[in-house]
Amino acid sequence: MTSLLAMMFCAVLGYMHVTQRARVRAQRRALFDPCLHRFDQVEVRQDGINYPALAGRYRGFDVNVEAIVDHVSFRKLPQLLVVFTLRAPVRCGVVIDVLARPQNTEFYAPWSRLSFGVNGGSGWPAHVVARTDSPEPPLPFVDVLDRRMSLFEDQKMKELLITPRGVRLAYRLREGERGPYLLLRQAVFEGARLDAQLADRLLCALIALHGDLRRAAAPRPTERGSSNAWNPSLDIGRNADVHEANVVPSSHRHASV
Repeated sequence: MTSLLAMMFCAVLGYMHVTQRARVRAQRRALFDPCLHRFDQVEVRQDGINYPALAGRYRGFDVNVEAIVDHVSFRKLPQLLVVFTLRAPVRCGVVIDVLARPQNTEFYAPWSRLSFGVNGGSGWPAHVVARTDSPEPPLPFVDVLDRRMSLFEDQKMKELLITPRGVRLAYRLREGERGPYLLLRQAVFEGARLDAQLADRLLCALIALHGDLRRAAAPRPTERGSSNAWNPSLDIGRNADVHEANVVPSSHRHASV
């Protein structure tokens, strides 16, 4: 009799576990549902119960949208970040990472591995700091950052990253629910969705940023043919491990249930 009750108890627990996993997987997969119609050739992939990753084309550009759960910051509730990456080459030869309120726990960003600070203009918000892998980042790209600092007027904007492979923005979509985190250390973002209007705004900002960078990299008429003109292509490939930083390791994207 005792063994029969134990078997029934285990069966019930197994059923509850499978049901819970299926519910969490479906809930997380729905993260991008409100904005899927904004993309062409869209593909959504999901590993297990992790948050999905989206790849597609937006206004002629190859883009990726991923969700990252940041639950390593001390004395802070978990954050659900959505990372928008525009994969189009930028002839900049440097990596510039701009972070809002850096805590040195941003595992998804190359900021802590960059050695040189960037002196921002007078219009930079006080909570924004930038680093680069070059002791003298080209001034045209710093000027582009000056013009794009308005992005950080939105207090949920977390990162702006420029690399030779493309550009990206990281945005804090939701804060984790206090109860499950305090009791069980679970990162729960019940009903989190990326709405179409927000996706449009951030992707259009990425496209505009990329256009500014391409124009800044183009040689000026007075510099064409000059042996002293700065040539971005000469620097591409330096510090390649940091240039790859716009790819987030999948093992760091999600919190377990």
